[in-house]
Parts: sequence; C-alpha cells; structure tokens
Amino acid sequence: MEHELKIWPEHYSLIDSNIKQFEIRRNDRDYRAGDTVHMREWNPDKYLYTGKSLRRKITCVVVGASGLRPGYCVIGLTTVTDDPQGKEERKDP
Repeated sequence: MEHELKIWPEHYSLIDSNIKQFEIRRNDRDYRAGDTVHMREWNPDKYLYTGKSLRRKITCVVVGASGLRPGYCVIGLTTVTDDPQGKEERKDP
C-alpha cells in the first residue's frame, strides 16, 4: 500500500539527504512494514505543495514506545529498491 503524506521542508530535506530515516506520525493510516510513503513537500506558510516529492519504504512501525504520545507511531524508512535514489522530484500541475 502507498500512503501520500505532506511533509514540511525541514523534515523533507533531512529525509531526502538520508540523514533522517524515520518519521513520527499520527497512527491514522494503518502503516505497515513493506508499505510505501509518497512524501510531498508542503510549505506551511503558503499552504501549498512545493513540487518536490520522494518515496520511501516503511521498514518498521513502532507504537506504544515510552515518550510517544498516544495515537502516534514511529515509522522507519529506507530508500525504495526500484528507485536507487529513493526520490522522485516532479512539478505538480
């Protein structure tokens, strides 16, 4: 399954550069290991997408960890195997 997500620029750049390999998200989409997330960079000041996007594969989902707010999860991320760079930049129409 693929999940489409908005992601703020500061988090997008860290994931795009592979510095950050996880996301903390509201657990409202039944995330599962093996799913794909399509992350579209979102500008919260302008309320619009920037046109940048990338895909990552979910490696694990952690729920109920100490310090994690109820209803949230940590999803582990890795590059998508059929896309060596794990990203797909494109312009939105």
